[in-house]
Formats: sequence, C-alpha cells, structure tokens
Amino acid sequence: MSLLKFGQYFGDIPDLAIGADLGLDGFDGFNDQSLYEYKKGDLLTFVINPNLQKPILDHKIIQAEILEDTGRNDYADTKIISIETVDNFFHAKPITLDNDFLELIDYYTFIWQKTYESKQSHPHIDYKKYESDFLSFSELEKVIINKSYSTTRQLDDLTRIYAEVLLDNKTIRVITIGDNVPDTCFLYDINDIDRYKNTLLEKCNNERTWTDEKKWWVETTK
Repeated sequence: MSLLKFGQYFGDIPDLAIGADLGLDGFDGFNDQSLYEYKKGDLLTFVINPNLQKPILDHKIIQAEILEDTGRNDYADTKIISIETVDNFFHAKPITLDNDFLELIDYYTFIWQKTYESKQSHPHIDYKKYESDFLSFSELEKVIINKSYSTTRQLDDLTRIYAEVLLDNKTIRVITIGDNVPDTCFLYDINDIDRYKNTLLEKCNNERTWTDEKKWWVETTK
C-alpha cells in the first residue's frame, strides 16, 4: 500500500451513521469547484469538522460513495460507507518498504511544473503558496528522539502534521491535514531516512529547478 490521499470537510454532518445519505457542500464544506466531475461510484475519504483544540488522531474520518455524477456542480449526493477515528486510519495502514514519500515528491514536482507553466502564461497573476507536507530535517530528528511529534504551519492555509515512529522502530509514519479539498491531505511512510534526506537535497540542488520552487524545497528541509 502506498501514499494515501484524503481531504477535510468543514460542514456539519448531523446524521453520522454508516448507510446514511450525506449531501456534501462544495462551498462551505469543501472549497468551491472541488466536487466537479466526480462519477457515480467514486469514493471520497475525509476528516470531518477539524478542531484545532483536539489532537489529529482523535478526529473522525469517513468514506462516502458518490451516488450521482456531479458534473460541474458544487454539491454531491453520497452515502456514508465507513466511519473510524483518524487514529485507526493512521495505524491500520500496513507497514511496507515503499517509501511513500517518493510519491509525494512526484506530486509536488508535478504541481510546481504546472505552476511554472501558468506563471509563464500569466506572469502578473499570483499563485497559491504551497504549505509543505514534508517533515523538515529538524522535525525528523524530533520524531526520532521523542517517538512522536505534532506541529502546525500556515501560509495561505493551515496545515497540521503528526508523525510517529511505528512499532518496527524503523518506519516513521506522517499524516498531514491541510486544504479542505478532496485528496490534498496525505498519509505516508518514511522507511529509509537517509534516502528521504538525500532525495529532498537533490531537489534543492537541482540547477534546472525554477527559482521559486527551489526556495520552497530548501525551506522544506530546514
């Protein structure tokens, strides 16, 4: 099992029960337009009503099935098919040697490439400031020493991060909760710390990388 993606939803869900019908709001719950073009049968996984006063692992996370194609609508009819704590979601992922963080690096490499292309076409339009979903090197050391670590970051949006050394005493598992958009929060493993550091440093030292992107990767490692 590799990188897991999910979202967070800010709307109230009064009937939180497996099998219950659930209307998802693309304005007040998710960001506008984020529910466009989903198909019947697609699945959405998301943390509900995040609360900064409560630890990440204490929240509920649900999976819901899309009942009708959404087209270009900011609303989705769904049915709840599972409910669990984030703690269960976090610890249920099997330990593998996949080094899931590599998928996350590819994800952000793609995002930055598209941002660069957009900036070239529209140089006067500002772009979204991406908060890092990676552990910095100093944060990584805190996880190793303390066995767990939590933090928050904020540029445009608030991102919460929790990391923990798993029972094999080798794997560091990281969960990040940021945008209220489907599939923009992540659960991933770091199985090889040296490879993690070296891969990020390669991104920092790549001479062909766009200046703004390079600065972002450098900040990520601090």
